[in-house]
Amino acid sequence: MAVKLLHEEITKRVIGAGMDVFNSIGSGWDEWDYHRAMLKALASRGVKAESHLRGTLMHRGQCVDRFELDILVEDKVILELKHIREGFAPEHYVQLISYLKFWKKDLVYGELKLGERPVDSFVIGSSLVVKATSLPENTSSIDLTRLQSCMAQLGVPCGLLANFGRSALLLRAVKIK
Repeated sequence: MAVKLLHEEITKRVIGAGMDVFNSIGSGWDEWDYHRAMLKALASRGVKAESHLRGTLMHRGQCVDRFELDILVEDKVILELKHIREGFAPEHYVQLISYLKFWKKDLVYGELKLGERPVDSFVIGSSLVVKATSLPENTSSIDLTRLQSCMAQLGVPCGLLANFGRSALLLRAVKIK
């Protein structure tokens, strides 16, 4: 089963902007600082980005929920910026899926988290999932299990777990039969 990255060019530009922001200001700042820096980085690349769009979910004339997404890129990709120490919690995924449904956008898997935790998973071509982490020590069996789960969900046969540690680069290859 071939996996194609949706909105590939936009996604690459967003990732490039995110890497630029991180390389420029580093980790540990307030979410709003990253938000403003990301908007400037996208604008400098000629990428259209709208900030803090609001919407109201109505049922029979009554408001049942209100949404405010962080950044909408080129009217296709939703960026939900999080200032968290660990990976996305279940409620973060629920929030993002609600935004995707409300604004009728496609689901593109990927979590770009810079700093102490992972820049999560990326699909290269249709045959390799790369999970990159930046942990001070080696990766754990949990990181390996997450990679295998992602590979299984996407139907991708090969994976690479790369940890850019404090003193060494650790690479672990995985193949699903």
